Amino acid sequence: MCRFYTSAYAGKATHFFTASAGECEQLKTAADWAYEGVAFYTRVPDAAGACGEDTVAIQRLYNGGQG
Repeated sequence: MCRFYTSAYAGKATHFFTASAGECEQLKTAADWAYEGVAFYTRVPDAAGACGEDTVAIQRLYNGGQG
């Protein structure tokens, strides 16, 4: 799980977490986001989107700095 930080949203500093390797690499090049490293390790769904046995799905919400 990659962790990023930004203060670009009108004084509303925030952290963003992603388990997507592609999204992590993309955000590392974004000017508004500072890469803070690996926050923790987690299992991700398989290619079909199914969670592994004995796991629980979580959802990600992101408001894009809208408040």
